[in-house]
Amino acid sequence: MRKQEKYKIRFHLAKGPNFMQWQVKKGNMVSFYDPEEVSIYIKKGKLFNRKTTARKIHDGANKEVCAWIESDRVFVIDKKEDVEHLDKVSYNPKVTPNWVMEGEDVDGQTIHTIISKGRELYGLA
Repeated sequence: MRKQEKYKIRFHLAKGPNFMQWQVKKGNMVSFYDPEEVSIYIKKGKLFNRKTTARKIHDGANKEVCAWIESDRVFVIDKKEDVEHLDKVSYNPKVTPNWVMEGEDVDGQTIHTIISKGRELYGLA
């Protein structure tokens, strides 16, 4: 039995028509979503980070892809979700070279629910 491919979700920073949009990829299928028009709902999202690359970016190197979320279940919804009851989940290697939630390094952890609101992510552990 072949292992089911997971969705990979990240913020797309490459120049071009999809700059600053959410990228959702599964196998060869890639979709882009405007963060001002939709929210992305991720169930049991695992936070991935290439630490060596993230540290180089933190120390001043140019940004490149080094972090993403993987999940079996991803939903794109047309409305903005209420995220007031959730904790902010963030990733910016220029600031901190790891995923952060509630001030803690959460690299490699699986977050039960992650919801995007605009360009930000919120989670419920």
